[in-house]
Amino acid sequence: RIKKEYRERMEDLLIREKPYLKNDLRMKELAELFGTSNHHLSQIINESFGCSFYDLINQYRVEEAKALIVKYSQYTLLKVAFESGFNNKTSFVNAFKKFEKKTPSSFRKEHLNSEKIQQPL
Repeated sequence: RIKKEYRERMEDLLIREKPYLKNDLRMKELAELFGTSNHHLSQIINESFGCSFYDLINQYRVEEAKALIVKYSQYTLLKVAFESGFNNKTSFVNAFKKFEKKTPSSFRKEHLNSEKIQQPL
């Protein structure tokens, strides 16, 4: 029950304040925002989300990137990477592949193709 509450509080914080958009976000900063110690935050993330701090942050960054790719097709993928909190293209592509099982460019292509299909004739 406590795990669920911590998870909901953390999700709420991440959605409302989007601290993951800061490309140099550290666990210490997130712990302060959450009102706990580094150690306790690490435990909360591991137990409530089943992943590491960086994986949690990168999952939110990838979701942000997907939304930007869909909304702003004119953005370069590098701009998408920076706007979603990544500090370089390599970590962006690696995280994207880890969580989406495809590259950002193939995600963009698929989205653009599905948009074309949905256009009325």
